[in-house]
Formats: sequence, C-alpha cells, structure tokens
Amino acid sequence: VIRRCLVGFCRRLEWLIQNRLPILDRPFGRALIGAAIVSASLALAVPGPGSNVVPAMSLTSLALGILGRDGILLVFGTILSGASWLYVLFI
Repeated sequence: VIRRCLVGFCRRLEWLIQNRLPILDRPFGRALIGAAIVSASLALAVPGPGSNVVPAMSLTSLALGILGRDGILLVFGTILSGASWLYVLFI
C-alpha cells in the first residue's frame, strides 16, 4: 500500500519537474544558485522556534530544481532563500 502511494507521488513529482529555463545552467546561474544554497543554509542554522521552515523549503526546492534542471523551481528556491532571511529577521 505504501509502495503504491510513493510510486504515485514520484510520478506526479516527475510530471511537475521539467527541464525549463536552461539559462540557469550556465556559470552565472550556477553561482547564483550556489549563493542561494549557502544563504539558505546559514538561515537554517539560526536557532529559533519555527525559523527552520522557510529555509528548509528553499533548500528542498533548490535541490529538486538542480536534480530536474528545472529553472522555475530554482527561481522559486532563490526567492525563498531571500525570504528566509526576512522571516528569520522578523522572528
């Protein structure tokens, strides 16, 4: 039962992640993504109640975007990386 649910989830996830926006696969795009990953990782290390949610979502979307070469997810993760600092500073 669990295996069937996971297979269905992975199929939907593969359908969602596509090879879009290939300009982020160039050196400048890779540097931008690397900076977003470092920024979200530093925001993740800041202690506080509930302060890990947004940086973790940012890192997850960046990781899925890198694996699927999906530029839309990479842009979303980069925006979330900046928003994670705003969220941490607000807390």
